[in-house]
Amino acid sequence: MTRVGFVGTGNIGSPMARQVLAAGHPLAVCDARPEAAAPLLEAGATFCDSPAQLAADCEVVFTSLPGPPQLDAVSALLCERPRPGLVHVDLSTISLPAARRVQEAEARAGIAFLDCPVSGGAVLAARGKLTLMASGERAAFEKVEPILRAIGERIFYLGEQTGTGTLFKLVNNAIFLCAGQLAQEGLVLAAKAGLDLDQLLDTLKVSSSAMFLGMAQTTLARGFDAEGFSLALADKDIGLALETACALGVPMPTTAAARETYAKALAEGRGDKLFTATLETLEAAAEVVVPGLAGR
Repeated sequence: MTRVGFVGTGNIGSPMARQVLAAGHPLAVCDARPEAAAPLLEAGATFCDSPAQLAADCEVVFTSLPGPPQLDAVSALLCERPRPGLVHVDLSTISLPAARRVQEAEARAGIAFLDCPVSGGAVLAARGKLTLMASGERAAFEKVEPILRAIGERIFYLGEQTGTGTLFKLVNNAIFLCAGQLAQEGLVLAAKAGLDLDQLLDTLKVSSSAMFLGMAQTTLARGFDAEGFSLALADKDIGLALETACALGVPMPTTAAARETYAKALAEGRGDKLFTATLETLEAAAEVVVPGLAGR
């Protein structure tokens, strides 16, 4: 079996690494917070103090990191003394400039880089059923594909152009993170006007807006303190989409407007809540609270 290194054992990194271990691959893990890796060590992984050592010892290194700054730092360490033929698979959500910057640096060190962001969250990660969006050298992808199948149920190889996987992920996140605010704004407007929310949703479900309701009912359950995709991470991902759009000369005015609400929610201290907690920010601005839904 392939000896695998894994850097970043946080909320989604840990369950992905566990799936790799469960598939029978010898696994070494590295995290800035060693305590985060404790469950994996109990399951049979070993701990490594530095990404540089992982690069020297492993055939494949995965990274699952908060964003481009952390990836840049880890990549620099991987480049110090990599094992010949090393493949680095980044599972993080990053920007297009970051993906291309890291690929160029690692190519000079003899490392094959794949940007392979994931979609599905920690729940699907724990079941090995994520969606993976990979781009980079085909030979590198084919080498790691058996390991990827331990992590994801739907794996898309998107070609050799570095950053294609990243673009797919950023488009996905921009759509679902921003479109949901339209439903929230509509519901806040309805609440301010005193409309019956149950009756409204029953009507909308069979009207032209039905396809855009998305997480409306889940949002109205108001479980904003539950574990999951945080508002701070959502703001980060939207920022990366806008950074990439700027690099490509593409205006994204609706996405930029939605990010203003995320920024306001962060300033109000909602960063650790679920990303749907933007509803609370919209409610506060309108001086109204959207009522719960009876019997749902």
